[in-house]
Amino acid sequence: MIDVKINDRIILMGFKTGDTEMLLWDEERKELNRLLTDKIDEHEDELHTMDMLLSKGLFVTGGRDGLIKVWNIRKQLIREIKFPEPITSVAFLNSEADILVGHVGKVSSVLASDYKPFESKNIACITEEDVYDFINHPSRESVTDDTFKKLKKQDDDIRR
Repeated sequence: MIDVKINDRIILMGFKTGDTEMLLWDEERKELNRLLTDKIDEHEDELHTMDMLLSKGLFVTGGRDGLIKVWNIRKQLIREIKFPEPITSVAFLNSEADILVGHVGKVSSVLASDYKPFESKNIACITEEDVYDFINHPSRESVTDDTFKKLKKQDDDIRR
């Protein structure tokens, strides 16, 4: 695992494989749930960094492949932006969701107005409906010790 971001009830984990996992604590059921999603949009190379901005319902990842990827809270890819060098760090710069990108000794900024979908100028923040959908999503599973062991094994295999 290369990074973990925890915010409110959501845990975002990033792995060297380029994959991310999103977990949500269900207070009512007292269980941790994992959203099972298609990995087709994940990074194809090592993931280096990520950040979350729940007030806008977004997270961003950056990797060795030179890509930053902006995702919504449902883990759907919103935008993919290519840089000429590997990404070393990403962070949301402000509450407007502008992004600061570190890449091989350089720092760049990406304005939210340049990457947000034109049809949706204001990407909504996470709502109780989003939480309900996440918890009741047909592709979710309760997280157990075996889940963490499996994720750790995948990460350890990559490091070898």
